[in-house]
Amino acid sequence: MPPQDTLDVLNAGADVLGPPEVATVVASLQHQRENALADDFAQICGREQDSLRVIHAARDLIDPHGMPNLAARLLTAALSPGPAGKGI
Repeated sequence: MPPQDTLDVLNAGADVLGPPEVATVVASLQHQRENALADDFAQICGREQDSLRVIHAARDLIDPHGMPNLAARLLTAALSPGPAGKGI
């Protein structure tokens, strides 16, 4: 799948996936060495989902997936200023 198509799918997923699924997708991308996509998806979800969902997804990235760095990226995206960032 071309990179833009993949990003479009991930962007659509940010709207419908719950916190456990977001964590699983991010972790799966990381395990497949799709680091840029994992980071992009964490950024998208952090900006697009409400604060409580972001916090739960970050928690799920830490336990059971053991990925605190990706959890931090997700939370940082949610805190980013500007039109997309909401601030937790």
